[in-house]
Amino acid sequence: MGKLGTGLLLIVVITSYTVLVFNLAPSLFGRILSLFSSKKAGDESEISPSGAEEPVYGSTVGGSDPEDKNKLITGDGFKIIKKEEDIEAGDEAGDTETTGGPIIHDVTDGDNVTISITKADPGDTLSEEEVGKLQENYDPRLDLSHFQMPPVSLLEEYKSETTFDDKEIIEKKETIVKTLQDYNISIKHISATVGPTVTLYEVVPERGVRLAKIKSLENDIALSLSAFGIRIIAPIPGRGTVGIEVPNKNPETVSMKSLIASKAFQESKFELPIAMGRTITNEPLMMDLAKMPHLLVAGATGQGKSVGLNVIIASLLYRRHPAELKFVLVDPKMVELTMYSRIERHYLAKLPEAEEAIITDTQKVVYTLNSLCIEMENRYELLRKAEVRIIKEYNDKFIARKLNPEKGHRYL
Repeated sequence: MGKLGTGLLLIVVITSYTVLVFNLAPSLFGRILSLFSSKKAGDESEISPSGAEEPVYGSTVGGSDPEDKNKLITGDGFKIIKKEEDIEAGDEAGDTETTGGPIIHDVTDGDNVTISITKADPGDTLSEEEVGKLQENYDPRLDLSHFQMPPVSLLEEYKSETTFDDKEIIEKKETIVKTLQDYNISIKHISATVGPTVTLYEVVPERGVRLAKIKSLENDIALSLSAFGIRIIAPIPGRGTVGIEVPNKNPETVSMKSLIASKAFQESKFELPIAMGRTITNEPLMMDLAKMPHLLVAGATGQGKSVGLNVIIASLLYRRHPAELKFVLVDPKMVELTMYSRIERHYLAKLPEAEEAIITDTQKVVYTLNSLCIEMENRYELLRKAEVRIIKEYNDKFIARKLNPEKGHRYL
């Protein structure tokens, strides 16, 4: 065999003896070769360019070893043993929650390498109602936030000096019954409701009596009662009775303060509420000026036309902010509305060249009315663009920020 054959035979015998004595696994030789290959790969990584292929984790072609989970495979196919502490550190890092969102689940592939899959959380999505709440509505009063509404204490309080007189009520009741009997009108029952200025007598006639006959006796009843301005309501709506309103001899004064301070006025849902007085049952009588686009106040001298206008203006001043309401006052008499000159800076609207906010010159009234007509046409154009019919609907859309001020829209 020669020296070469003898040497190879000795190496095989020594190797077999070592394997049998120390019970060495064949994979040991693979590890030894891996150590040499890792050293070689480390040397090559030092001299390789930055764009060199990065090592990947996995197993070699031809099957997987249980120990391959701790090995790194380079581009040339050699395995590199990974340190246990590095693996543990990597596992601990994989358990942490990433900033992109919560960890959904962990997946382990065939080589027992666990990958943590995360999905970014888009965040909470608000509903349309919640978005509307976060987007605050426009408040026109903030344009003049320091303005203070007038206190009720500015109004004078009138105390009733008259007392309820049963004798007067009974006398008028007997007069009404006697007058109706004179015209062959029988009555079943009669009741009286005393109000601040008038008393309502409700008459229940006998069966078969024509209401038109009672209505025709209005002047005769007024003559017999020696009262001016009685009114017959035949029938009273919803009651089936005939009402006869007779003015009181000593009427009470209905104070504006009691109306403004009433719960009905303060909690009214009207756009432009007006406290007109009290009903026959002594309840506040409320009206909405927004539902009366045309209003004519007429009457004889001393019947309360100016008082009625003052009631309308005062009611609006106590319920509407200057940003919500403007007045154009015309006073041909020059003495009826002069008291409102104090609110010129806040509530009164006037032409730029006008000297006085309250118009007293009848010739200047024409220019003011022309300017109001122009403003009316401009508002109709805004209503058309907003696809609404009335100012309330337009303002509701503007407050809800559904109209763009950059397109000419404004609070009306």
